Amino acid sequence: MSNVYNISMFGLVFILLSSITFYILSLILGIIFKGRNRIKEEERLKVIEKNKTKDLVDDEALVAVISAAISSYTGASVNSFRIKSVTEASTPAWGMVERFRRMGIR
Repeated sequence: MSNVYNISMFGLVFILLSSITFYILSLILGIIFKGRNRIKEEERLKVIEKNKTKDLVDDEALVAVISAAISSYTGASVNSFRIKSVTEASTPAWGMVERFRRMGIR
């Protein structure tokens, strides 16, 4: 019976020491790599400004192509609708597939 007790105690102590070791290791690595992923405020603002979507209505060729496509698809005249704004879509591919599926386009 003493052998079972010794094995159980050894297992508990081993798990406790392993947990403490991993905790200390995570604290040390957190201190070492703390500043690694920080982006300076100026760089962050530049990225935000760069990624802002711009209104593409000023691009006349793009509006003409979109108007022609809508007119062709619906069969309506180009003068029967007005394009107010054109913005870039940031939808992932699976989202676009779902939209086309709902519209009946396969």
